[in-house]
Amino acid sequence: CPADQNAAVYIKNVDPAWTTEEILDCIHEGGIHKYSRQKANEFYDSCAVTLTFKYRRAAVSFLRRARTEGIYIKGQEVDVVRSRHHCWGIEKGREKQSRVLQVEGPKELLDADKLEADLHNHISFTLVKREEWVEDGRKSYDVLINELSGQSRAAVAFLAREEKYNRVLTWRYAADPC
Repeated sequence: CPADQNAAVYIKNVDPAWTTEEILDCIHEGGIHKYSRQKANEFYDSCAVTLTFKYRRAAVSFLRRARTEGIYIKGQEVDVVRSRHHCWGIEKGREKQSRVLQVEGPKELLDADKLEADLHNHISFTLVKREEWVEDGRKSYDVLINELSGQSRAAVAFLAREEKYNRVLTWRYAADPC
């Protein structure tokens, strides 16, 4: 990826105690395509996070905010720079995909705990947060996964091929809160 197309940023001085949700809560510029966290080690007592935005303009906006206002997580300022590992954003034609998957079904058939366990048994993903609600006899379940590439796509593929789900549940990508 050429430097002028880079959609990735690198966040330094991330407290190891912070959750992925707390880290992603500081982002308001646009959806996340990829998320990678480097753990603290013998050389660094803090973590680092590489984020790839869906669109380069979101990365540029995030970097601009970091320079002008600062980026704060739980009241602590973190350092944000362009990632030296250049990365494209989302591929053309996949713009509607996100790291948020919304699953709906009859409230008596949709058990979020069982569905989450089944997803974990068949694909590898990191759950950031989940939300459930019931409306008009149907239960909705939002699954916020830490990255689109390889995780929420795999969840959609799993639901589509599993007959026990594809006959009673519907699912779609929902808006990324970032």
